[in-house]
Amino acid sequence: MKSVFILILLIVIAASAFVGYKVYHRLQVRHSLGRSAGGQSSGLGNKQEGTVPQSGDLCGGTGGNGEIVSLENNAFTLKLNNGNNRTIHLTTQATIKISGGSSSASESDLKVGDRVTLMGGSNPDGSFTANGVYVCK
Repeated sequence: MKSVFILILLIVIAASAFVGYKVYHRLQVRHSLGRSAGGQSSGLGNKQEGTVPQSGDLCGGTGGNGEIVSLENNAFTLKLNNGNNRTIHLTTQATIKISGGSSSASESDLKVGDRVTLMGGSNPDGSFTANGVYVCK
């Protein structure tokens, strides 16, 4: 009877640790982009993820995650709202949308000075891989 209790206790502890790690990791990804933990993950305000706001502002009035300061092939450097620079890598299937333009754009449409909101995930080296880039109005 005592061993069953210990086994159940270990399972509960392991499950709690796993859930805690997942929540912590999700909050770290949001925070690493310069957003508060309670912020919108898509940067599209109250719009459903993946929809384009009718106003044409693809960042929902937030000003995005930051400003592009340099461009490279399949990557760019973003000056985050907190003042830090971060390398952003684009996936081969990255979606790029520019307010006031066509429904989709290409990497060549990105310009230094553009403010953007990103969809994607952090990398262990501190960079970010984007599968979606939304240029703010």
